[in-house]
Amino acid sequence: MVDAATPAAIQGACLNDAEQDVRMHCYDALIRLGGGPRRGASSIVAAGYPKALVEKAEKESVGLQPRALDLLTSCLGNEQGLAEALDV
Repeated sequence: MVDAATPAAIQGACLNDAEQDVRMHCYDALIRLGGGPRRGASSIVAAGYPKALVEKAEKESVGLQPRALDLLTSCLGNEQGLAEALDV
């Protein structure tokens, strides 16, 4: 089940797992969480995703780049997330 503690718990798997399918499912879960209540996006930002996503978006496989950017977009609606993304 995806909840507010999930972003921090799966960050390594989401961004770095060798299997593209694992990363795809993690991105999808986080996109659903980030697009929901404001606390979902706040949890993603608090887990340190904005900076990591800016760095990862260029290196991610072409098939997953849109998901990485969708998740980053969810973070940009949060003031702290925007600041962290621009700080890269």
